[in-house]
Amino acid sequence: MKKTFTASELEELAQQQELPGIPKSKRGINKKATKEQWQYEERYGNGGGRAYLLSALPTETQAALLHISSDKPKIPAPEKVEAVEAIAQIAQPKPETITILREKKLKPIPPAPSLPTLTAAPSKPEVTRAWIEVIRAFEEFSQTWCSPQELKKEPCLDCFLKFFKSQEIVFPKDVDVYGVIKGLSRATLYRKLSQAKTGLTTLGDKRGCHRAGSGLIDNSPELQTAIQACVEASRGLWSIPQIRLALSTQYQFAKIPSEQQIWRYLDKLQKESQQLWRHYTDPDKAKSSIMPGFGSRSQNITEPNQEWQADSSPLDLFLRVWDEVKSEWKEVRHALVAAIDVATRRATIKVFPTSNAEAICLLLRNAITDWGAPTVVKTDNGKDYISARVRYFLLALGIDPQDLDAARCTPKSPEQKPFIERFIGTFQHDKLPMLPGYGGSNVAQRQRLRTGERLEVHLSMTVEEFQTWTDGWCAEYANTPHGKYGTGLGGRTPMEALAGCTANGWQPRKIENPRLLDFLLMESPRSKDGFQKVQKHGVQVGGYYYNAPELGDKVGDRIHVRLHPTDANRIYIWDSPELNRFLCEATLKGHPDFDQAQIAAEANALYKASQAGIAEVRKEARKLKRAIASNPHSLVKAVENVKAFTKDSPHSSPALEAAAAALEALAADKPTPSAAALAHQLQELAPPPKQVSSQPAEPITFWDADYWFALWQRLQSGTVSPSELEWMVEFLADPSEGEGIFLALKARGLSQQEVLDALQTAWKAS
Repeated sequence: MKKTFTASELEELAQQQELPGIPKSKRGINKKATKEQWQYEERYGNGGGRAYLLSALPTETQAALLHISSDKPKIPAPEKVEAVEAIAQIAQPKPETITILREKKLKPIPPAPSLPTLTAAPSKPEVTRAWIEVIRAFEEFSQTWCSPQELKKEPCLDCFLKFFKSQEIVFPKDVDVYGVIKGLSRATLYRKLSQAKTGLTTLGDKRGCHRAGSGLIDNSPELQTAIQACVEASRGLWSIPQIRLALSTQYQFAKIPSEQQIWRYLDKLQKESQQLWRHYTDPDKAKSSIMPGFGSRSQNITEPNQEWQADSSPLDLFLRVWDEVKSEWKEVRHALVAAIDVATRRATIKVFPTSNAEAICLLLRNAITDWGAPTVVKTDNGKDYISARVRYFLLALGIDPQDLDAARCTPKSPEQKPFIERFIGTFQHDKLPMLPGYGGSNVAQRQRLRTGERLEVHLSMTVEEFQTWTDGWCAEYANTPHGKYGTGLGGRTPMEALAGCTANGWQPRKIENPRLLDFLLMESPRSKDGFQKVQKHGVQVGGYYYNAPELGDKVGDRIHVRLHPTDANRIYIWDSPELNRFLCEATLKGHPDFDQAQIAAEANALYKASQAGIAEVRKEARKLKRAIASNPHSLVKAVENVKAFTKDSPHSSPALEAAAAALEALAADKPTPSAAALAHQLQELAPPPKQVSSQPAEPITFWDADYWFALWQRLQSGTVSPSELEWMVEFLADPSEGEGIFLALKARGLSQQEVLDALQTAWKAS
């Protein structure tokens, strides 16, 4: 009993006899099956379509089909009755024919599947000969057993195909027809019959007709480069029609290959040159998958702390942070900053809200405290790693600037620091996905996690809890075997590698006082390289002035400033960003601990001490001026006066001609009417006089009123030295300086005449 029935078979049975529950037409059967959702199986091969399960049909239909299959033989379709009867009466074929219909036998059980064997593809002559035998067999079959008056052509083809598929047609032994022609359909047989009318040689396929490597793309290197450029530009995401569109619109090729040619070329490129294909479609992944790794980046590193590698990465975990504004917990994604010692594979990780220069310096500070000072720190070109603060911090540790620049990776070359890259990848994919709050390592994973049920926020870890968990993971990592024989640490753990180096006499370079590192970590003001210029009122940082007595002789000089880590009232001053020489500690002007009078007195004393040699220099300058004034010709080198051999040409202008006429008139002492005209003409040619404003310009005050008022008080008490008195008279006598000084003193209630009288009295007394 059949288990499945097609719509055509059900239609045929319904038309021959009554089938309850089944429409009479094929369209009605399919419509009823769709409405009632009958279960079906897809049919593959000739015709295709659906075969409905017997169990899915209506109950009355199943009973009728069971009754038909048990009581009555299968009734063939009316149009196939004659063909079935003719085939049933087939006798032994004629002796002269080569086509023999074998008796039906049960097919043997197929053997168990075995490994496929490589067999050569049939050649064109073999294919042609096989199709010739098929055509001859069909002609004999149709002429012998299928009369055109009795049978239609399609039933005859169906009968022939039925015997061919069951391999009941016998062909000559020297032609393996069934081995060459694996399958035969009505359309293929129709096509081969039409080809046989034009010639038997056209029955073979095109295998071997074209020489490999002789196509349009194979003979054009420019076309190959253009197709590869399309793959590189799209990272392999453009479709074949899009690539062909780009070739036709962006290039000037005489002939554009077809889509099939482009597909074959790309398929060949992908199979024969996997490296090129990976570089075009995914260059980042190509560096880690197909780049040769025969050598070792650590082969020249033999001691701990010889080279560190540092890098940062966004954390694939959301941590719980308290929101002060909303007074609630929220999940925030942080960043991890990591460093690894290449020789021993010791590693450390610190979690920060973001990766910046402050975070990197703190990580290095902790690593130096635990491991000792490094020789070289290898980083990438991220803006946080090439910042001035990180650079000067490493330089302050004694790292050679040339070594620091040479250790930096070239842009877009993460393979130059593979150890830290591998370490961060191991950390992100080892146990991190098992923690609450995991957000995924790529877009696809984040989307899958987002569609699921999110955990409560309070189940996520805080930053402090996760940092403790990270420290424990790093300790476990340090006691995990790395690599195997010939690779990595050879199966040793990082702690075993460190113990081996220590046993061979290696010692870390430890900093005795770790607080010195905190001193180096002090932040600079937001200015280029932390440089500030010492002004007359002190060092200005953030709009406030800081003063110290040691700055008395530094006015106008550039110094390097570092901020106090906890006290905003103090700053530390060095001579350069390298922190080679400490100058002083400056205090905020106006702070209760700031004694302005004492600092001013000490600064002035330091300034006077630095100006002690100015008197001698001035004396020497006056002597030099008198020497030059007595003999100015000494400045000119004595040379022979050689007249240049040039030919002069006269030059004239209307004004010059008028002046010449006036000169002649004056020489003759007889005024002429042209003299008055000359004077009027010169007056017109002269430039207009400058307009002078009636309001005097407001002088600019360059001096501090407090400073000059203090000098005035000392002048009244008679404590001003002769050199200071001379200095005051010199500045007040200068109009550009004196006017501003008088205005500054006027703000304190002193008139200009009062100041001049006091200076004159003091000058006479000295």
